[in-house]
Amino acid sequence: MQLFSWLSQKVVQLSAITLISIGLTLTGYGIYIVSLILFKNYDGYFKFDSDFGMFGQKYGALVIGVSLIIFGIFGILGSTAKKVCFQRGFLILHHLSVLLFGILFVVLFYLLNFKSKEYFGRSCESTQNFKELSDGVKSANESFCSVKCPCNLDATKFKDKSVLRGKVGFSSSVLPSNVQSCVGFDTEQYKYPVQLMNILEMNFSCSGWCTSTSIFVFSDINRGNTSGQSCFLKFQKYYEDYVTIMGFISLGLGILFMLSFSFIFYLYCGKHDLEKQRAQELRLLCK
Repeated sequence: MQLFSWLSQKVVQLSAITLISIGLTLTGYGIYIVSLILFKNYDGYFKFDSDFGMFGQKYGALVIGVSLIIFGIFGILGSTAKKVCFQRGFLILHHLSVLLFGILFVVLFYLLNFKSKEYFGRSCESTQNFKELSDGVKSANESFCSVKCPCNLDATKFKDKSVLRGKVGFSSSVLPSNVQSCVGFDTEQYKYPVQLMNILEMNFSCSGWCTSTSIFVFSDINRGNTSGQSCFLKFQKYYEDYVTIMGFISLGLGILFMLSFSFIFYLYCGKHDLEKQRAQELRLLCK
């Protein structure tokens, strides 16, 4: 009985420390994103119509990170508190959080290890969204830095200047630095490709979707040379190298949180019963 009580306490504490660790990571990332937005005019995110969507992208990681730290602290306090009222109060809040994140990480395991294969295990035009993305990228490549849409092109920003052959443009702030600013390009029709490719180019330095392009089309062209890899191939490689491992890590975290969820019930009731049993034994010894 005492062993099970000790084990329950340690599992809950481990889940609490894990929540705090994830929370610290997300908080650090959130601070990084906020600093980019405030000080470097970072633009690598989706432009949602709702204020909530924009707030979530900008400050979501920070808010979730701080919340996880708080819930993790509740778990540690609840598993170590001496007074029953404090113990149960803290554990209830931690209990809800481990249930939520236990389910979340198990679902994430399924999405990463099974569902994502439907997308990145096939061709770059295997789904409707991918086809739309590919069409949008092709249209953008035809328009940008062409006679239709001369671009703000600063050749000094490129180490390999051979990629600029056939490109129409010169260094002038009057000219567009990305395809979104081209008058002839339909940004409404290709709203999804424009936003996604802007994010991919900004964060992964890839270009193009099915095949790589010689310049950045959806972000600032004067960022210089691209990585030479298409964004679809970049994601395929990322999937092969990291996503499967991340999926199993998610499964492990899901199991840990669900175990913690189960053991918390014992800390609610079993620990109290153990204390009552000890009190009865002590009374018997005193008689």
